[in-house]
Amino acid sequence: LEVVLIIREEIQTNRDYKVFIEIPMERGKERAWDRDVPLYGEDVLKKYDTNYIPTQEYYLEKFPPEKYADIIIENSDWNNPRVVLKRNS
Repeated sequence: LEVVLIIREEIQTNRDYKVFIEIPMERGKERAWDRDVPLYGEDVLKKYDTNYIPTQEYYLEKFPPEKYADIIIENSDWNNPRVVLKRNS
C-alpha cells in the first residue's frame, strides 16, 4: 500500500509495521512534474491539485502519521533522507 491511505484506522490491524515517507506537497508536485509530465503531459498536474493533494491533506489531518506510523522518514532530499520519528517495537 502506498501514500497516506495506509494509515487509515480501519486497516491498522492488518499491518505489522507502518512506514510513512514525508515530503512537502509542493515537493511531491515537483517530482510529479519530472516523472509524470513526460509520460502524460502537463494536464496530469491538474489531478494533483484537484484530487491527490486534497485527499492527502484530508487523511493527514484525520489520521496524523505521528500517531499511526511506526517510523517517519523525511525525504525532501533524495540523497539525504532522515528518520524523524521511530517508535520502539
